[in-house]
Amino acid sequence: MVDPNRYSRYLPRAGGSRPAPPQGRPNMTTIGQIHLKVLNIAWWIVIVQAVMSWLINFDVINLRQRFVYSIWSSLNRLTEPLYRPIRNALPSLGGMDLSPLVVLIGIAALRIVISQNLNAFKAGPASGRPRGRLPPPSRFNKQVPATFPNPRKAAECTRAGATCPSTPCF
Repeated sequence: MVDPNRYSRYLPRAGGSRPAPPQGRPNMTTIGQIHLKVLNIAWWIVIVQAVMSWLINFDVINLRQRFVYSIWSSLNRLTEPLYRPIRNALPSLGGMDLSPLVVLIGIAALRIVISQNLNAFKAGPASGRPRGRLPPPSRFNKQVPATFPNPRKAAECTRAGATCPSTPCF
């Protein structure tokens, strides 16, 4: 047996609009946005590590300073798991390391895929039906009579033989 008051909180109220129904799982756009933020952070970590490696190789910054060494070692610990499989797959190019470039291209591709899927979720389904749980349709199909009919339109409706609830007289 369905409780008749179960969906009453979703019906329109006199003072405002209907609240959104509760969701049982997180919104997919939220999860996608979190993934985009994580990819953005990974993008900048790879760029900072690549620039810092150039500065270290050209002796602009010194690894003997404790602060510089701690930043360098933490960046290496973050990026090395990404670089290692790519370095194994790429051929040896002498002194050039293209693994940061490959990682950046991969991050850019993931960003595009996630943002395109987010746009699909924001647009909604192709049928035009809103997403999420909806109350039973019988609660929405009830016709609400006009509370403030236009007197001129109401007179025209009654002259034509129509009743106001079936044809709105606003």
